Amino acid sequence: MYSAYSLISCIVLAVNLTVTTLCACLIGSRAGRVADRSRYIFFGLSMSMVIPFLFRLCQLISQPDYYPLTEVLSPFKVYNGLLYLSLLILYPIEVMRPRWLNLRRTVRLMLPFLLFVGVALLAGPFTTLHSLDELRQHLSEFNVWWRLVSMLVTVVMFYVFLFTMPFNARRSSADRRWVRRYALLMTPIGLCFYAITFFFSLPVHILHILYIAFFVGYYTYYELALRLMPTNQTHPLPLPVREGSEYSQGEKAAEKLYSHAAEELSTPLPHREGQGGGSAESLFRDMDERIDRERLYCNPDFGRDELCRLTGLSHNGIGRLLQEHTDATNSQVYINSKRIRYAAQLLKEHPEYTVEAIAFDAGFRTKVTFHRLFKNTYNMTPAEYRKLP
Repeated sequence: MYSAYSLISCIVLAVNLTVTTLCACLIGSRAGRVADRSRYIFFGLSMSMVIPFLFRLCQLISQPDYYPLTEVLSPFKVYNGLLYLSLLILYPIEVMRPRWLNLRRTVRLMLPFLLFVGVALLAGPFTTLHSLDELRQHLSEFNVWWRLVSMLVTVVMFYVFLFTMPFNARRSSADRRWVRRYALLMTPIGLCFYAITFFFSLPVHILHILYIAFFVGYYTYYELALRLMPTNQTHPLPLPVREGSEYSQGEKAAEKLYSHAAEELSTPLPHREGQGGGSAESLFRDMDERIDRERLYCNPDFGRDELCRLTGLSHNGIGRLLQEHTDATNSQVYINSKRIRYAAQLLKEHPEYTVEAIAFDAGFRTKVTFHRLFKNTYNMTPAEYRKLP
């Protein structure tokens, strides 16, 4: 006789398997259409999730009274979960640093996990814990607190590595916003993993399975419908986009040149026209000319902070400067308007380039954003604009 837990778990697992398998097949069938190996890696990760969930579904069908959530800090669940958390870092690495991963680097990335498992196995038999009270009673035992340390360190290392991994904006379809989104969407998987490890919670168990299906589905959609890829098509003038969006040259000089303006602009900008000899206007003109000359907007990470570095102004100062001298409501609108104008220029001057390549070169990283902003600006799609005489 199937219990309520068995029926609900079977349905949830079936949903997960359907979504994950379908997504894996879609990604796998189109993996060769991009320059990097990110889709191959994502395909492997998706299939690696299918196997254990399929095994669990078969187990529930054959043993209706089977209930897996009976052990606190189960060694198998702990290290199996940490293995998947370690593997999930491979996909963003390939997106951020195409072709950087090789066998040697992959093994090095997996060394912390192998160390945790190896030490745990050498330490002797695992203590079986059936409640949080038993966990507290045996907390001083090495094999118990080592499991806790392994969980904490692995998760911390995941986020540290993700946020400190350098990437070149000209060679990668990632930007800082993409990295933050990936970390944010990964967090519920980790939280559910922790909750299941410590508590016998059926709702959390169901949420975990369904959220993994959502995670796989979202990044399948992102890969196939949203993501813009770097291509071999390059425009005649190389872009001076720096590694990790840092400005190694000219930044200090620009800050020194404009540092006096920050103090001058501390009063409302509308009152500066008749008092300071047009210093605010001069500052904006110099900033705007440099952005156009070096095409800094083609860096997808170029934003308000970079404008502050160029001018020496605070965030509020930049906002007032743009409101006074442009029609843009904020710094992002100002930068995107330059990207759209540059993309329109490339569409006319280089008909041999694909629309996607031009959008990527202009600093966009998703198709939806580029097409939406372009249509809002020109009331037509990029393809229609290109056909105009």
